[in-house]
Amino acid sequence: MDTEKPHSPRERVTISTARSALARADQLTEPAKASRPRPGLRVDQASAPGSRTRGMEIFPGLDILRGIAATTIVVYHSIHFFEWTSFPTTNPLALWFRVGWIGVDLFFVISGLVIASSALSLWERKPELYTREYLNRRLSRIVPLHYLTCLLYLLFIIPGMVKHPQFWWHAVTHLTFLHGFSPLSMGSIDGPNWSLAIEIQFYLLILFLAPFLMRFRPLYVVAGSIAIGCAWRAVVFALVHGRTTREGINLTWFGVSQLPGMLDHFGFGVALAMVFHGDTSGRVRAFLRKTRWLWPVATAAAAYAVMSIYWPRSELWHSWKMVVFWRTLLAGTCLMAVITACAIHDRWFLRLAWPLRYLGTISYGIYLWHSLVIMSFKPVFPGEPQRAFLWTMAMTLILASLSWHFLEKPMMARFRKAS
Repeated sequence: MDTEKPHSPRERVTISTARSALARADQLTEPAKASRPRPGLRVDQASAPGSRTRGMEIFPGLDILRGIAATTIVVYHSIHFFEWTSFPTTNPLALWFRVGWIGVDLFFVISGLVIASSALSLWERKPELYTREYLNRRLSRIVPLHYLTCLLYLLFIIPGMVKHPQFWWHAVTHLTFLHGFSPLSMGSIDGPNWSLAIEIQFYLLILFLAPFLMRFRPLYVVAGSIAIGCAWRAVVFALVHGRTTREGINLTWFGVSQLPGMLDHFGFGVALAMVFHGDTSGRVRAFLRKTRWLWPVATAAAAYAVMSIYWPRSELWHSWKMVVFWRTLLAGTCLMAVITACAIHDRWFLRLAWPLRYLGTISYGIYLWHSLVIMSFKPVFPGEPQRAFLWTMAMTLILASLSWHFLEKPMMARFRKAS
């Protein structure tokens, strides 16, 4: 039987060194062994679950913008319907409320960002369930409160409409969100919901486009949406300008406010969603973070420049340059406001702005309830616009809060659980 030959001191040192090197090599290669590919599993750290957030992050600042947009629209309509002629016109804040319809433009840009981000994330995570989940989320958010406010508007504001020969046509178009295609039905039941028809059309557009969006650069999306929007508005202005109204609706506004005419608004938001979704390294977010206090300054400067073009012209809809091109400048300014909201998310600032954030949370309810409340209070406070406005704002906020907590939020949770 052979026995092992004793090692010399030099040999023992060499063997010890070799064993130490092998141990270090084992330690260095251990992570690689742990991450060895398995069938059916992705191990790319750049796209592995939990390594980063794809798509839409929660930007709480967007709720601040929603709150501002919604309350601005309430003040704007109160000035108009209560004939509030004494409302100030000598300071920037008062002038902002005088053009409060811009709140809808801001909503459209925000929708472009939020809806496209949601669609891109859903498609990436669950392509096989994408259509069902997308539709569940969108319809559960829009439909219940729309139906409820339309019903109450019919019952308490225009009860005589049920005897109208075309009542069922109005009802069906509102139930199917087709009311925006005709001047006769666009504002016939709770006027502000005309924009919901445009929103639904945009939702369907994104439903089909989201799987293909990331094949294009955001700049191409911006350029294409601007081209389509400007071309549509130019054609509308050429065809209907001079035919002032139909069924009390400004035909130029009616045509321009169809989805193609608002596509640059949505397109700006979609492009921003694509930028965030493709920001795999976080450089865009880091840049926004570093420059966050420059964005409000830039937004204020852009707003001043855009509104300086608007104010000298007493009527927007009589100038083809304003209709065709100024609307794009307005959408671009709204985009800068949205970027500002995405960039600033300091805790102290968000805590300070919590009332506006809550108003943003219930902003959909504010938008749909306020017209019903205004029409209810108009005969109650004749010649008292200030008092009527205070009651309108208070009741609108109460109804919006109740509908959010007891209708909208539960319905969304129920639909998402079912999906």
